[in-house]
Amino acid sequence: MLALITGATGLVGGTLARQWLTSGLRTPGDVRVRAFVRDPGSARSRALEVLGAEIVRGDLLDPATFRTACAGCQMVLHAASDTRLLSRRNTWAVGVEATRLLFDAARAAGAERFLFTSSLAVYGGTDGELNEEVEPRPWGELYGDAKTAAERSLRQAAQAGGPMLFILRLGSVYGPGCHGWTERPLRQARRGRLFIPGDGAFPLPYLYVDNVAEAVTAAARSSRPGTYDIFDGVATFGGFMQNYARIAGTRLRSVPFPALAALATMGELLARLTGGYSRLNLQVVRRLRVLSRSRHHARGPERAIRDLGWSPRVSLDEGMRRIEQHDSTAG
Repeated sequence: MLALITGATGLVGGTLARQWLTSGLRTPGDVRVRAFVRDPGSARSRALEVLGAEIVRGDLLDPATFRTACAGCQMVLHAASDTRLLSRRNTWAVGVEATRLLFDAARAAGAERFLFTSSLAVYGGTDGELNEEVEPRPWGELYGDAKTAAERSLRQAAQAGGPMLFILRLGSVYGPGCHGWTERPLRQARRGRLFIPGDGAFPLPYLYVDNVAEAVTAAARSSRPGTYDIFDGVATFGGFMQNYARIAGTRLRSVPFPALAALATMGELLARLTGGYSRLNLQVVRRLRVLSRSRHHARGPERAIRDLGWSPRVSLDEGMRRIEQHDSTAG
């Protein structure tokens, strides 16, 4: 099986590429990896090539590269996304428009399955028990809204036929090497500057990086396409971040919601002046405040356990133990 992986030099795509190159889906040699990268000369690209990956130059903002990238592939894993969120136009072009065009290219190439790594952020504007039957709706947070639009576009495209479509809604991915949910907060905690909004009581579905790899691999072997919530469990944001404060030997610091609202107002003003996007905006602050008082929760990855045969092996305690061990070794 030849598998094209976008985002192969990133966190999720890179983890999958390395695992598939070294162990295959079932046995060594069971899968060949074609890595879709912008810079074949980068250190991460060269490292994948050393492991046996076929490197193909491409860019999600250049759909002309999709046809060559998909040629001969039986599977496409689309793990690339715009996490910088510098502008709405760029995020939509990369996250929504390119996703649909990549699916079209996979269909034209005769691919058998298309795996898309979405996010539980699509549920940001919904309330109550969350599961795959809930229809996400846009609510003003750019990353989640782009994933919601991409999912809808893919489902529409799949109605016309083509590869089996797997949409994997990932929780917040943490673990050694994970910048957003491990390395950055741990660095902030060491400086005594790890802040949480209010009391941090809103929910955070978390997902250890090795558990991600096993979930995607399970989908790659499955004959049951569909939408799957993929996460290990749910903690409060404050409870999750407390782990990093403990490792660093410092304390969490709180920013009251009124202060966050003032910062969000300034961020929105700057975004309007520059034509960019502010991650911290009033809509997000209001939503976090509501979630801190609501019964917003996820049911659990029951469908993935039942249909994919996947369940998370690494618990939160074990994941944090590994992070602490990695941190002490790196230090």
